[in-house]
Amino acid sequence: MAATFVGIVLSIRQNAIRRVIVPDFDAQLDDPSFVGTGERLIKIAMTTYRSWGSPADMKAYIEGQEGASSLDRLCILDGLDRLVAIVRGDYEIDGPNILSQLPNGYSLIESDLGEIGETWPFKQVTIAGGAASVNVISGPT
Repeated sequence: MAATFVGIVLSIRQNAIRRVIVPDFDAQLDDPSFVGTGERLIKIAMTTYRSWGSPADMKAYIEGQEGASSLDRLCILDGLDRLVAIVRGDYEIDGPNILSQLPNGYSLIESDLGEIGETWPFKQVTIAGGAASVNVISGPT
């Protein structure tokens, strides 16, 4: 029988979408290997999933059902504190792996500020609903 549900894996800490699993049949969603440490899986009707026109629609639906997601923007800084890359992820889940692959002197911060080439600390801006957030994560030494 064809699947009637899709699985959406969320970060527990951030409530951010990490991946979508579209199974061949519903029982596949019960496989515990789909969910890693710091993650959880929710099931959504396939008809609902197919009604979304964009990733933004999916995010809006999930936030309406599960609550707002938090920051998932990670900034990689070089040894001179210049922003050299931006990735999406949960720093508690993805941070250690990212940091292990960076050259000595590089660091990782969780921030909704900064553009490529900008130097830390980034210019201060006010974001609708409050101040911008920044979490600093130690880089390799």
